[in-house]
Amino acid sequence: NIVNYEKIFSAFGFNPIRVDGHDVDKIEKALKTVSDKPLAIIADTLKGKGFSFFEDTLQSHYTKIDDEKLQIALAENKE
Repeated sequence: NIVNYEKIFSAFGFNPIRVDGHDVDKIEKALKTVSDKPLAIIADTLKGKGFSFFEDTLQSHYTKIDDEKLQIALAENKE
């Protein structure tokens, strides 16, 4: 979605901060931001991030993962 959320939040008096919604450190840093305005954190995310068979697909919202796909997901995300 290409909506300029920063511009919209700014128009309502917020201090908008855009972050990678998959990076916990960046989210934490944004949460610690000091401002005289209300804070709006805009977290850019990707559906199914980190799962090759689900990334950026509609199925990531409603499909049950079978045992085979579970093993693939676990192998891809060993961190």
